[in-house]
Amino acid sequence: MEIEDLTDELRTLVGWGARPHRLPHLATLRALTDIPEGASFRRTGQLMREQIRAAVDNLNHPTYDFEAGTCPREVLNRVLRLLFIFEGTGLCVTDRRHRVMQLLGLSWPMDQWRRYNSPERQLIRLLASEMYMGG
Repeated sequence: MEIEDLTDELRTLVGWGARPHRLPHLATLRALTDIPEGASFRRTGQLMREQIRAAVDNLNHPTYDFEAGTCPREVLNRVLRLLFIFEGTGLCVTDRRHRVMQLLGLSWPMDQWRRYNSPERQLIRLLASEMYMGG
């Protein structure tokens, strides 16, 4: 269940991005992040953001399979960077999702892309799985 919890927490970040002030409330992600005792709210958020970014930048497998197809590591890295706004700053969530679908070669209605068991969630779950299992 922890992987699903982490997936759900990470998915909540897609709209606003992995901004440090939004992260300390995410209990599963917080538990996976090495946070020194007494760290401030701001520092905790920064460390959690670094944890996500490191996981995105250090994906382990050459390809990743999800319901809509196979995704090379480099494409998944770019997709996750867009979804969490490590890249594509200034774009609204709809434009970032549209760019992600273009990268993946998918054409889904936006309302289906946002559903619970969508390709977006499946891609985020791949990241969550690697984060939870330690790579």
